[in-house]
Amino acid sequence: MVRHCRSRSPTTFSFRLETTGCGRCSGGYNSEMTCRVAFLLTAATVVCAASPGDAMGLADPASSASEDPNKPAPVGNDVIESARRWIKGDLGGRSELEALATEGRSDAQEMLGELMGSHGPPALRDELAACGWFVKAAASRLDSLHNSALCAEKGVNGTPDLARAAELYRQAADRGYHKSMCALGNLYVAGRGVPKDEAKGAELCRQAAEQGEPDAQTDLGNLYLRGIGVPHDVAQARHWYELAAAQGQPNATFILGQIYWNGDGVARDQSKAAELWKAAYRGGRVDAAPLLATWLFASWMSGHPRGDVTVLNEAIQYQEITVRSVPEANRAKAQTLLTVMQSARATAEKEK
Repeated sequence: MVRHCRSRSPTTFSFRLETTGCGRCSGGYNSEMTCRVAFLLTAATVVCAASPGDAMGLADPASSASEDPNKPAPVGNDVIESARRWIKGDLGGRSELEALATEGRSDAQEMLGELMGSHGPPALRDELAACGWFVKAAASRLDSLHNSALCAEKGVNGTPDLARAAELYRQAADRGYHKSMCALGNLYVAGRGVPKDEAKGAELCRQAAEQGEPDAQTDLGNLYLRGIGVPHDVAQARHWYELAAAQGQPNATFILGQIYWNGDGVARDQSKAAELWKAAYRGGRVDAAPLLATWLFASWMSGHPRGDVTVLNEAIQYQEITVRSVPEANRAKAQTLLTVMQSARATAEKEK
């Protein structure tokens, strides 16, 4: 879902708030891997550390998965090591992963899907192949079943199959997978693949949010912010955003920044808004960069020690990112502001 809320113009610029539904790691990332892939390559190591057989590739680690469907499904250390090698450019790592996946290892199948999917390293992406691996792993792993539903929803094969997506989400949700509960809820809210039922959709997201699922908490906050399926309630929206942001959900963190900037139901606090936007940027919300750049520049202009360009340098760094990331139609305007900032720095440095 894309959600907009009213905004006010901070200092000398204006912007609109946008949030993305079901908070998957999305947007431009500061590293070559998205948070999901990075998670598989880090947290999964801990999951497998006590499984020597799995680490040697002797069995499918999914067979020893936790009874909690929302805990990370085990990933073998051999899969992790092969994935790391492939990311570094060693095609032997890919061959090893494909060999393990062909043998039926669902952890290798899921890893291939993540690496080759839309959130994997750009050089490795092949969404059609990724979805094929997700489908293969779906019988053993709920994360793969959820990703198969995403593939159907996006129409990676050519045309979105929303009814199929809804069914796959329902299968995972019925088995207790919280991400799929709210993904299904979003389909009900929008009437995509299922009859439109905003209240039912909101209730599904609430069930997942109450279990601590940060993406669902973000989406439930969006629903409260717009009064869709639930009463319009900024305080409730902020409550759910805060819970999600505490878990590092970048979209919720970004929106909280907007709320504090605008003073929607809270005391207006630009400094807190900026800190939240910085956290959101670190989580992948590159669209926080222009907000930070302009706020920092305005802060520097409003009063700085003679010759001190520390804050200005930070503003310039964010504006340089903005120039690289904005659509072509907006690039000239962004470049003009960057030039102004750089000229101000040159003048300030002469004052030292």
